[in-house]
Amino acid sequence: MLFRSPALIEKHGKKIYFLGADYNYGQISAYATKAIAKAHGAEVIGAEFFPLDASSFGATINRIQSAKPDIVHTVFVGPAHGSFWGQWASAGMVGKIPVSSQTFGLAGEQLRMPPEVSEGIYVCLNYFEEVSTPENERFLKRFKAKFGSSYGYISEASMAEYQALKLWAEAVKKSNGTDADAIERAAKAGLSVLAPSGNVVLD
Repeated sequence: MLFRSPALIEKHGKKIYFLGADYNYGQISAYATKAIAKAHGAEVIGAEFFPLDASSFGATINRIQSAKPDIVHTVFVGPAHGSFWGQWASAGMVGKIPVSSQTFGLAGEQLRMPPEVSEGIYVCLNYFEEVSTPENERFLKRFKAKFGSSYGYISEASMAEYQALKLWAEAVKKSNGTDADAIERAAKAGLSVLAPSGNVVLD
């Protein structure tokens, strides 16, 4: 989660306004954001939750403007929630209050939105298809050769599964077999694999 690091709080301030999807992931993220904010001397001064089909955010943007937070943290999910970004930009808010997200980019939103809408959104994910490393370039070449170039954007969610399989394979290799207990011991012994996103360590 983005607020595990106090960098945003240190850079922008201690008043956070939370916007999230109204189901377990959004609710749990709000709880975690409040706990992490408190640990760094910050506070969540407002929190709003939206059904997955919600697409109108004008009233919310008005409340944010009145509350004057230092940071707006978002956990939006799905295409309807994507409407927020255009409405935020239309209200002239881009660049006025920093916005962070732990979900923006999972569906390649940054490729579909104009820069004047997506500019300046803080995102913390363990993979972006745009990562320019030799490992990622080799991975994308192999992936597209197998599945074609019209597959769609490869996000952190997809990469997490790939990384998990690579870590499991490394544990099997180090355990010299398929005994479950031996694999578990190998996994707990500090595994690391070089993945398209960089070096991934199982802690």
